[in-house]
Formats: sequence, C-alpha cells, structure tokens
Amino acid sequence: MTQSDEEFNVNLDLLGRCNGAAVALAIEYRWVANQNARGVVCAPHGRIRLSCLPLVNTMLVADKVQNRKDFLASLSAAKHPEYGELVRYFVLWMEALEISDERYVELTALLPPALQPLLDAMIAAPIPETFTDAEQVELTAGKERDIRIARSILDALPDGPLTEEAWVWLLPGALSQDETAAGFRSLAYSWFDTQSPAAAALPEIAAVLDRTQAPLLRDLSSRLRRIDEQNPRNRGRTIRGHCRSLALYLATQSAPPEIVTAFRQLLRLA
Repeated sequence: MTQSDEEFNVNLDLLGRCNGAAVALAIEYRWVANQNARGVVCAPHGRIRLSCLPLVNTMLVADKVQNRKDFLASLSAAKHPEYGELVRYFVLWMEALEISDERYVELTALLPPALQPLLDAMIAAPIPETFTDAEQVELTAGKERDIRIARSILDALPDGPLTEEAWVWLLPGALSQDETAAGFRSLAYSWFDTQSPAAAALPEIAAVLDRTQAPLLRDLSSRLRRIDEQNPRNRGRTIRGHCRSLALYLATQSAPPEIVTAFRQLLRLA
C-alpha cells in the first residue's frame, strides 16, 4: 500500500484510517526499501542504509531471507542475464543484516518448502514436438499425473518442522511410486543442485555426522566410511540410499545446519 509512489497516493486516505504505529512502520519500511534498490546497492561504493527502528530491520530480515530463498529456488545463471548481480545483491543484504550462512539456513528452515516454483515450472514446461503423436499423448498424460500428485503433496504440507531438503528428496520418490516421473524429478534435482554447496569427500561428511549423538547418524557415518574404503561398483546407488535415510531423519528431527549441509554434499556425490 505504501512502497511505490503511485500506491502511496492512491491509498493515502485509507492509510489515514489505519493504526498510526503500523502506518509509521510501513512508511519507514518504504523509505529503507526504496533507498536500497538493487541499482544503488550494487553500484560502486554503494552501501545499504538500515532503519533506525529495530523492528523495521527485523521486517527486512524476514523479507530478504524469503526473497533470496525464492530467487535461488526459481532462477539460475542460464535463466537470468543479471543472475550474478542478484546473487551479490542478496549477499550484501545478508552482510548488512548480520545474517551468517548458518543463520540463513536456520531461518529458511522456518519457511514453507520452496516446491511451488518447481510445480510452476512443471506446468509451464512444453511437451517437445519432436515426439510422435502417440508419445506426446503419453507424455501429456504422465505430466498431468505428476502435476496432480505434486499439487496433492503441496496441499498436504504440514506446518511442522519438515525441511525443504527432506521434501525435495522425498517428493520425487512419491512421484515415482507407479513409474518414473522424469519431468518433475529432473526439475527437483536441478533446483536442489543450485542450492548445494560443493561436494565433500565421504570421510569428511562422515566426520560431521560423527559429531552428533544421534545413533542413526553415527551408524550412517560408519556406513559411509565403508563405502569409501570398498569403492563398490554401485557406489552412487548406495549413496542415494543413505541420502534417503538422512532425508527421513531431517524430516522428523531438528538438525543443526552442518547436518543439512552434509546432506546436500552427500546428494552431490550420489
């Protein structure tokens, strides 16, 4: 109602009938947000100017964490010509708001799973014209089935502590109960890949899991070390099985950020 000049003018009379403190916060938020547009922040010698009101800066934390999460979930360097600048823009905001990488992971874990962008991309994805008519009919039917299942899962998402890491891993599994849901699975993996830190070696991941007191994670750590020592032919498949175990753990337990990172690194190795 206040951020753009046009909205501010249109809503001025209505704002006059609102709670005064709320309007004051909205106007201060408008000032800070408009003063720190991307072009200003990313310019040479540009800097972010925060509010003098702690509550407005807390509002900015909520806004920028959600925006960054949505940005990383839906865009890539290939899809946006200014991707690098946008990455830098959000990094600068995280620094200004004193949000460490660990704190960012904690905050995003409180947000709803970012699966809606995947569903939107699935709906928009065209069926390639290179397929025969019969193949296009089959692919269209499969796509509609995947979308229907994905929507039902999104609608059923609880408000509990389920993390997006767990859902992104478990959702493709749910979609493939009848047959391989390659379209949505590929989208999920592509999204996840953009979120994942660089891969670590299995012993490094095992060392992180060892630092917990959870019996399941300590057992998983031992299994990962055995995989590294034996180097079996089906190494990737074995790691994927352990990824699923860790995803189920993350779906039901509160885990520190380093465990989430270890899960992402393990998935890269799979």
